[in-house]
Amino acid sequence: MSSSKKEPTGDYPVGYARPPVNTRWLPGVSGNQRGPAPPEALDMLHNLGSALRRRVPVPIGRKVVRMTVMEALVHKLAADAAMGIPSARRELFKLMNFAEAVDQHRGPTVIEAKLVFDEEENRLMVLSRLVRELSEQNEKMRELLSPEARALIGPVPVEPRPWAERHDVGPS
Repeated sequence: MSSSKKEPTGDYPVGYARPPVNTRWLPGVSGNQRGPAPPEALDMLHNLGSALRRRVPVPIGRKVVRMTVMEALVHKLAADAAMGIPSARRELFKLMNFAEAVDQHRGPTVIEAKLVFDEEENRLMVLSRLVRELSEQNEKMRELLSPEARALIGPVPVEPRPWAERHDVGPS
């Protein structure tokens, strides 16, 4: 079995399989300084995605409706399956199973997320009210202290709280 490496055939300093010394690559330096070519698969996926999102006119009955190519394909698949074409039915059932699996692994819906957001908003409101009350109590306690004790404690630190404006909470 022959080796894939070029083997010099004669006794000469420069020639076949013996480039000049000053033009040879240094050890550890790549011959391709620009790096590998960009993967064409990613470019193809980008093109496919933009082609499927393009809006086209589709005749439905007597009306012409504009929809994405992807929506048009799903409408055509559903129409063919309803007409009894076995391959369309098979593909539609595969698509339905896939969509169901995706829905099961998807996070909360918009309505569920709004409920969670509202609960968090209520918790923040209660928390901000407690912070305000504690801040007021802290100020009252500081007023009871002697000037020497206040000097030992130092000023009340005021931290920036961006959520304070949204919840009507003043500085502490």
